[in-house]
Amino acid sequence: MSNRFLGEVDVTVDGKAYKLRFDFNAMCEFEDHSGKDAMQAFEAVEAGKIGIRDLRLLTLACMLRHHPEATLQEAGDLISHDLSAVMKVMRAAAPAAGDGPGTDQGGAEGNAAPGTAA
Repeated sequence: MSNRFLGEVDVTVDGKAYKLRFDFNAMCEFEDHSGKDAMQAFEAVEAGKIGIRDLRLLTLACMLRHHPEATLQEAGDLISHDLSAVMKVMRAAAPAAGDGPGTDQGGAEGNAAPGTAA
């Protein structure tokens, strides 16, 4: 069985549909442009301690797979419309630790991941 790290969610902003994808490519995109560690940013989002510039850049990185023309401005608009969008796509990519092999790895939207141990 493979162990996957991929999440996608759909978000609509002012009538325009966006598909966010959080995967290793999005993490690399974030690291390339920020110079920061993507896993630390992931943990900062989970802890509610990510800076706003990093949040906007991470959102853009998640947009680029399906919207290569996306801009930082659009990423900011998306966050302004749905602040939880990045959290949703990250949860979809990394199902709760209790989800073992053979469980649904679809990252059901709306199911918050329980607190994680450090």
